[in-house]
Amino acid sequence: MPETAYVILFREFLKKSTLRVAIFRFLSYNIQNIGIIRLTLIFVKFNLIRTLFRVSYQVISLAPVESGIQTR
Repeated sequence: MPETAYVILFREFLKKSTLRVAIFRFLSYNIQNIGIIRLTLIFVKFNLIRTLFRVSYQVISLAPVESGIQTR
């Protein structure tokens, strides 16, 4: 019975390999899914960057207002 990619991924974790090595092994056994996984990663990164930008923008826009209130 051939091993599934998930069994290989789990075994890599048991060997205490780094996450990157485990994911790379997982991808190498799932070559047909690399396009889908890449799109998912790009989407996740885009959402993360957008969220960070939104939070930092709110902090920057609130900073002058707070300092103005404190000086008066």
